[in-house]
Amino acid sequence: MVKELTSTERVQKPAGLPPKTDQFEDRRQYPRATTVMRGQLICEDRRIDGIVLDVSVNGVKIKVEENLAIGTAVKLFVAGSVYFGGQIAWCQGDAVGVRFENHPTKIAQIMAAFLPIGCLDHLGTA
Repeated sequence: MVKELTSTERVQKPAGLPPKTDQFEDRRQYPRATTVMRGQLICEDRRIDGIVLDVSVNGVKIKVEENLAIGTAVKLFVAGSVYFGGQIAWCQGDAVGVRFENHPTKIAQIMAAFLPIGCLDHLGTA
């Protein structure tokens, strides 16, 4: 028999456990930076407003209010005029991952003003 947890029980962590890490963190090739900036996804004839929650030279995590299918081609607009082509790599709740189509070195050149140096060091662009 499975006991349903109350909201208090769900958020309490047993003492001595390490803090929960991002499940994808150890699989990522490029470091990510946490951010909060407006973004807009354009796919087909739709414009979908969102909030970019993290960013790397390989892609972004963006919170949106619409469901998008994995593999959908999108353009991500940030900072009013900068855009990146990519595709939806994953969906989880109200967030989606966009994987950029350009090489990370090219993305780093464009995003140097947005990304911390730690996200650029290993590319030789810092």
